[in-house]
Amino acid sequence: MAQRHRGRRRDRRRRRHRGRDRTAARRLLDPAAPGGLMTAPAATDEATVRRVLAEVVAEILPDVPAEEITDGRSLKDLGADSVDRVEIITTLTHRLGSRERVSTFADIPDIGGLVAHLATGGPR
Repeated sequence: MAQRHRGRRRDRRRRRHRGRDRTAARRLLDPAAPGGLMTAPAATDEATVRRVLAEVVAEILPDVPAEEITDGRSLKDLGADSVDRVEIITTLTHRLGSRERVSTFADIPDIGGLVAHLATGGPR
């Protein structure tokens, strides 16, 4: 008897929280909702993205001269290992106000593509 009672209570709790989880998920995925995860980043001009990228690279890779940060080079070419690349992307997106995940940038081969993606809010 006690076992059955506990099961009912647990079921009631699950039902009560189920609606909250769905509502929170809908709010996060709704582009119109303020603070939703799927909102597109604000478009930023390429000059601003390049300036912020140069600042971030200078902080994380202090040995890289600013003139080496060109469109045709990748972060790996500049000497960034996987941890450095994730840190650069995370810091860059944070400073630009983008809410994109780091995995979004995995297929972008070079700095020019990265700048274009962040400046337009989408792939080049």
